Amino acid sequence: MFQNKTSNIKTYPRQQLWQLMVKKNTPLINKLLSQIGKHPEFETWRQKGKYPTYNVRMYSTKADDEI
Repeated sequence: MFQNKTSNIKTYPRQQLWQLMVKKNTPLINKLLSQIGKHPEFETWRQKGKYPTYNVRMYSTKADDEI
């Protein structure tokens, strides 16, 4: 009755897309982790288990410009 349409999709194009995303985003994520970890309030954020999202936006803009 119901067929899974995704089973008809070839995996090769998805693998290519995944590789492109990894290639582009991995340096950005690494840079973000490095910069946020150096922030003076990082230890407080870590202990609370949350961080202000405005800092991530600020750092992501900086990191994206540097990459």
